Amino acid sequence: MTAASLPARPSPDQPRALVVTGATGFVGRRVVEALRVRSAAGSTCAVTLLVRDPASPALPSPLPDGWRVVPCDLARDDPPPGAIARGSVVLHLAAATGRLAPAVMRAVNVEGTRRLVEGARSAGAAHLVFVSSIAAGFADRRWYHYAEAKRDAERLVAGSAVPHTVVRPTMVFGPGSPVQEGLRRLATGGAPIVLGRGDVAVQPVHVDDLAAVLVALASMPPGDSTTLEVGGRDRMSLRALLAHMRAASGLPPRDPWSVPLAAPRLALALAERVVGPRLPVTAGQLASFVNDSAAAPNAVVQHLLPAARTLRDMLDGDVAPIAGPAANRDSAVEHLTPADAEPDATLAKEFATFARYLGTRRPSPRATSAYVRAHQSAAAVRGDRFDRWLVALARRSALACGLADAYARLARPYGPLRRRLVLALAVLESSPAVHREYDTARPSARPVAWAALMTLGMGWMLRTACAVVVLAPLQLAARVAGNDATHG
Repeated sequence: MTAASLPARPSPDQPRALVVTGATGFVGRRVVEALRVRSAAGSTCAVTLLVRDPASPALPSPLPDGWRVVPCDLARDDPPPGAIARGSVVLHLAAATGRLAPAVMRAVNVEGTRRLVEGARSAGAAHLVFVSSIAAGFADRRWYHYAEAKRDAERLVAGSAVPHTVVRPTMVFGPGSPVQEGLRRLATGGAPIVLGRGDVAVQPVHVDDLAAVLVALASMPPGDSTTLEVGGRDRMSLRALLAHMRAASGLPPRDPWSVPLAAPRLALALAERVVGPRLPVTAGQLASFVNDSAAAPNAVVQHLLPAARTLRDMLDGDVAPIAGPAANRDSAVEHLTPADAEPDATLAKEFATFARYLGTRRPSPRATSAYVRAHQSAAAVRGDRFDRWLVALARRSALACGLADAYARLARPYGPLRRRLVLALAVLESSPAVHREYDTARPSARPVAWAALMTLGMGWMLRTACAVVVLAPLQLAARVAGNDATHG
């Protein structure tokens, strides 16, 4: 496809069938809304929404005339017979993003694309528009399973006999964007930070501009199979982007603290081999801060999107409350209501681990029951993503609990983990036997007592140092994790 081969403007109502995957995602919802507006304006295009959950509230209701929803989980199933009509356009947005295991990434992003490509080829589809990611072109994709999966999926699309267009969006901004929210938290914290040197090039694109490009591509005859990188109007460094976001929130300028990423990326990559996708952010996701993610200029994109939104347009209205101490937290604190209480077995295991850490080998069934009831009878503070990860780490063993507690004392002294440990200690001390054990002095010679005290102090310092080295980079990284990651 070349700029010369494009019509003066895309036709909004060509009578062709369109199949959309990923219709309930962040970008997919805006694409569906753009198609719905066209349908209301008289478009005769028949639209099939190929979705995993046909009951999703994100789907339009009622469906416009000529639209249908077809259930299909591409990670496991081929498109149903008849889902893709001959001569139709397939717009493939479905993807697995965020902190998922590499096997899940490949099952959805590679094997799911393979099934869809084969279905499109067998059905005689006229055009396949595949939404990839700018991350697929990163020079440094180490440990970035999402980027590798997208790159492999691009190869599948390119190797098919179906006329195709690969679209690589940059950072996608707009209402509800996890990327924008994560970067806003970086920019507006009490101590703003930039991961890496901050000199990589970025070019955010508004979700509605991206949706307009995708709908336009689906509405035009396919040209030469090509790859299009789609970005917004403004290109700048990451450090400049954070400065703009800080100013848009009404905060005075402040140079962010630069956090080197070489060591944290390696540490995260090693940790992932042990704990899998349970970390608040992955080593791969940090690749977005060491690679340029601006779009290469392209005449086709310029033709389809001649007046992309500026960064200022995207940031207008993106002003979160800044007043008060809560503004410096990583995210708003959530509360767990009794209706959302955690399973009894999980709380019982948690209490047993906390008891071992606090010096009691085997808590009584009565104490365990009291701890569980305390969580069920009143709302408990959940905190943010990092708080919940600290609690999950503390549950693993007494050693892990000590590491998590040492860091929580410094970074989250009033967070959920410390609150739970205080509750566990109170429950344990309510038992007469444990109370006597805690309060009974152990006589010893003065040199022995001093040696024991020094050993305890040195152990605490060592544990705290280890906790800071291991967990501080994770907390900083969690500030940008948002709901998912910068590009997935």
